[in-house]
This record gives sequence, structure tokens and C-alpha cells, in this order.
Amino acid sequence: MRISLSSAEIPHTWYNLSDELNSVSIWVDGAASLSLAEGNYDIYELVAAITADATFKYSAAYNAITGKVTLTNTNATGYTINFTQADSLGLSKALGFDADVEVGAGGSTTGTNVVNLNTLRSLFIYSSLSIANVITTEQNGFEPILDQIPVKTRPFEILHYTPYDTAPFSATLSDDEIKVFEISLKDQNGNLV
Repeated sequence: MRISLSSAEIPHTWYNLSDELNSVSIWVDGAASLSLAEGNYDIYELVAAITADATFKYSAAYNAITGKVTLTNTNATGYTINFTQADSLGLSKALGFDADVEVGAGGSTTGTNVVNLNTLRSLFIYSSLSIANVITTEQNGFEPILDQIPVKTRPFEILHYTPYDTAPFSATLSDDEIKVFEISLKDQNGNLV
């Protein structure tokens, strides 16, 4: 038996920066330092929020020509920004940073990558069914994924998805019958949306 998704309409009601995506904090010298409120930020709102945070000893500036963020140490002491710390990964990646960096007093650091506030690029539809043909690199094994939906909408719009716009996908079921099943939406990192 095979199962496939024929269409989906999903309201885009998640935030681009949230606790679930580990995208609201940055650690400095091994401790939490920056903590933002969850929400949908554009880059200018985000750099203003970072600069306004009194516990984070850096100001943020966005360069529209390069698409990169620069963080400047506003303190008389040097610090190490822990961009690779688990709770910092989402926001660090969104800001274009991918490695820990030590910034001296009055010094600055610029992201190695461009800003990408589209923190949720794909929705994966997981099910409680026994599906035997989806192998992921994340788990190095079979995952009960019915389909992957690219996120091409802005917050508070409706995501309309018809798999026939791309290529239809069907999953092979291990069971001979379906009585009840549950579905869940997860992001590209396996976080529940």
C-alpha cells in the first residue's frame, strides 16, 4: 500500500525567530548573553533589538550592499562570542555567523555568510504510519516522512502546496491497513513546528 499528499493549505503562523528554532539567543564566554523576544523580525528590527539589549555588549549593524551583519564590542573588555553553542546556532546562522570568535575591546566581527532570516525553509510532514522508503541523513535511517513542503510564503499568509507543482512523492506503507494515524510538521532540522 502507498500513501501520498495530494494538497495542503497551512497557515504561516510560526515566527522566524523562536525558542523552538534556537534562534533567539547568543552566548558569550560560555553563558547566555543576548535573549530576544520571539517574533517575526526583518533585518533592521533585528539589529535594533540586538543593539538595544543591555546584557549583550555588542552593537549590530547591517550592510545592505554585502548583506552581512557586523557586531561591534561596546565594552572595554574582550569577549568570545559562542556562535556554535547549541542555543546560539539558529540566530547565529540567521545572522551569517558560523564559528566562535574572540572580539577585543572596541573590536568588531562581520558574518562570513549573508543574512538569511528565512529560518524555516521546508516543512516535513511526519506521520505515525510505518513508512519504509524515506532515508534521512539526520537520523541515518528510515523516517516516517510523507512529504517535504518548501516554505515560500511570508508570515501570516497561507502556504498552498500541490505536490504536482514539483514531483509527486508517495511512501510505501509497511502495514496492510490504516485505522488511525497522526501527523506533525517539523522543520529541516527535525524541530516540531
